[in-house]
Amino acid sequence: KRPTIEIMESWKKGANLEAEEKVTEFQTHEDCVTSCGFLYDDSIIMTASYDKTIAFWDSSDGKKLHEFCGHNHRVSSCCIDEKHNRLLSASWDKSIICWDTERSEKLWSATHDSIVLSCHLCPENHL
Repeated sequence: KRPTIEIMESWKKGANLEAEEKVTEFQTHEDCVTSCGFLYDDSIIMTASYDKTIAFWDSSDGKKLHEFCGHNHRVSSCCIDEKHNRLLSASWDKSIICWDTERSEKLWSATHDSIVLSCHLCPENHL
């Protein structure tokens, strides 16, 4: 069975957590989802997966908007700088890749001695 994402009512600002209801549910990647988050005023969900990809999904209907392919092993983490349209992904293939989300292309990559489990942006949004 493919992994699913359930969007609950509580993700909306000011929602009543006591009466939480499921807004939508949709199937995602071909393997385990390792990282996810809301982007662009909650209209898009970003996910990373063991299927070696990162994807953007429409949060209202679950439609896949874009898929980033370039890792050779599980993607363990991803983060984004929305202001500068940059996506950073970490992988078990020992690499970090920086993507341009507007042009959907790889900008650069860095290789490490062992698997990379996490990536983050500093508070000033510098990569």
